[in-house]
Amino acid sequence: MTFTDLYAVWDAEKRNTLKPMSYSTYTVLLERYILPRLGEKEAITEEDVDAFREELSTAGNSPKSTADCIIILTSICRYGAKQGLWQMPTWSTNRNAGTKKPEMRPLSIEEQKCLIALIKDEPTPKNIAVYLALTTGVSSGELCALRWQDINVKAKMLHVRGIILSYYAIDQDTKSKRWMASEESPTEARNIPLAPSQVTFLKKEVKKHIPENYIFSNSSSPAEPRMVRKYVTGFLKRLGIKDRQYKDLHNTFAIQCIQTGCDIFTLADLLGSNSIPYCAAYYGSYFKKAPRPAIERLMESLGE
Repeated sequence: MTFTDLYAVWDAEKRNTLKPMSYSTYTVLLERYILPRLGEKEAITEEDVDAFREELSTAGNSPKSTADCIIILTSICRYGAKQGLWQMPTWSTNRNAGTKKPEMRPLSIEEQKCLIALIKDEPTPKNIAVYLALTTGVSSGELCALRWQDINVKAKMLHVRGIILSYYAIDQDTKSKRWMASEESPTEARNIPLAPSQVTFLKKEVKKHIPENYIFSNSSSPAEPRMVRKYVTGFLKRLGIKDRQYKDLHNTFAIQCIQTGCDIFTLADLLGSNSIPYCAAYYGSYFKKAPRPAIERLMESLGE
């Protein structure tokens, strides 16, 4: 039995029990990456998995995509072992195994000023969405779910109530594929404080639009996160900021918070992170630079 044969057995049993989004994600990764490289193998060794992981990383796949492939591969192999069809996998499914931590490339202060200036010159709904991404740190999915009514200028708060998740929907009978958007609520909705300068800018823009409409699409239907990410990349290129993505806006906000004295607990709350240890590990190198300014501010408060 080859891995492709095992996958067919797994697919026949799981296709009607998995959530559509999960099933679609698994199928896309299997068909695009796993089966072309490992499908014909009758046994998969730890060396095969290490080589596969290295090949994906070298090809430019993100650490998350690479890790997801390994996890799906392992899951199917374990299923096969329980059915007596395959050997039990012995390799690591550690998400960090064999992957390098991506280098953060936050925007400089000058780049941020240029970006904000252009947005204020051209305050279209999409550009205002980019402004919120840079100055509040919301994820692309959360940004898609934001409506104009979520900007509460009186309370000086941005209400983050949900998240839009896009996935490659696969019809289980015809195998036809199309992009779908699904709105879900986060574990906990949160409020992000808005500074006076943000309120001043956003107040006049909010009045121009229908409160129930989504901000980025400026309609009753939300945009997909991939559309937001594509727009942000193009928008940054207009300013000569190349090779940057949506996540760089997210990281810029987080790093700016750290450099201005934000503690890890507050940062995790602002970003909507459920894991303080993960947040600390991800931005740890920037926290290491914070103690000296903190001590200096302490002494200044004492008049020293």
